[in-house]
Amino acid sequence: MPIQANNGPNGKYLFLKWTKKVVDSLLRSVIIESTEGIKTMTTAEKIKKLLEVTGWTQELLAGKLHCSFNSVNRWMAGTREPLALYKRALEKYFNRYLPVEGDRHE
Repeated sequence: MPIQANNGPNGKYLFLKWTKKVVDSLLRSVIIESTEGIKTMTTAEKIKKLLEVTGWTQELLAGKLHCSFNSVNRWMAGTREPLALYKRALEKYFNRYLPVEGDRHE
């Protein structure tokens, strides 16, 4: 339902202010929806998705991260979290191979 601005001194200002609020609200909801997918995943889920997308094995990922196969296995099982050093390295791979929906330019 369109809102009509009256011709008074504040009519157009109020309409523009209302329009800006609606647009800002819509943009926020679109941004939140497009970034929810990857950000709400656990580290274990992200690693599983990374291996699925790249076709890598746990052993290959461990080699790329310079850690043991057992460490990657524990991270995937969710029994342990990677140290900050490995989390930073993993984030680089996540950002490269697991783009957020809507980021692809086709």
